[in-house]
Amino acid sequence: MPTYIQKILKAGNSLCVSIPFKPARVMGLKKGQIVKSEIDVLNGKITYIFVQSRQLPLLSQKK
Repeated sequence: MPTYIQKILKAGNSLCVSIPFKPARVMGLKKGQIVKSEIDVLNGKITYIFVQSRQLPLLSQKK
């Protein structure tokens, strides 16, 4: 699983982290989709679950 280093950005009165294009495309993510977030303050982790994303392929198929 690749690791990405992203900066925290400001969007209005909120903070956000952008999703890199390649994984967003592979997962089939679209603007406006519902995202579930699980926040673990004690361990400094936020997990995002993309409710409407498609299943990832098991093997990379290059054509």
